[in-house]
Amino acid sequence: MPHQRDRNARASASSTIEDGTQRFAIRFSFDGTTYQGFQSQPYQNTIQDQLEHRLRGLLKRHVRIIAWGRTDTGVHAQGAVATVDLTKDEVERFAKMAGKDYLDETNSNEIKAARFLFSVLKEFACNTGFTGNPQVRYGSISSKAVVAVPLDFDARYSALWKRYVYYICSGSF
Repeated sequence: MPHQRDRNARASASSTIEDGTQRFAIRFSFDGTTYQGFQSQPYQNTIQDQLEHRLRGLLKRHVRIIAWGRTDTGVHAQGAVATVDLTKDEVERFAKMAGKDYLDETNSNEIKAARFLFSVLKEFACNTGFTGNPQVRYGSISSKAVVAVPLDFDARYSALWKRYVYYICSGSF
């Protein structure tokens, strides 16, 4: 059986020719306190489900993101990367929704669409935890950047490096 990276590359290459698909990489961070990890699971609140739900609302279709990896319940992340593929029509629609500024004449539709995606993913949350303090927002998800990338870019296998930091609390705070 071919490796997942090879299957993704073949699927990506064919989608370019057929429908003008554009891939976008989303770099984001999250506080995983109230989530059951990153990866989608039946009947669980996960980061992947929240991102896909937000994108589904924008795209008005089923959407599946491809991510850099996964986390366990309650784990936080900084600099996580996921990709989403948009059709040419979706890129053009988002470019129009990005708004006007002095750079609009020189920016491509991909740059404008990335700017729009960043604005709607900049910060959102699923506050499912009660803290007693209404200022505390558990479950926060925040994009740090959105960029158009080649279709052969894979959030998991194109990474140049990953760093894991573990904090272990051996007593009370």
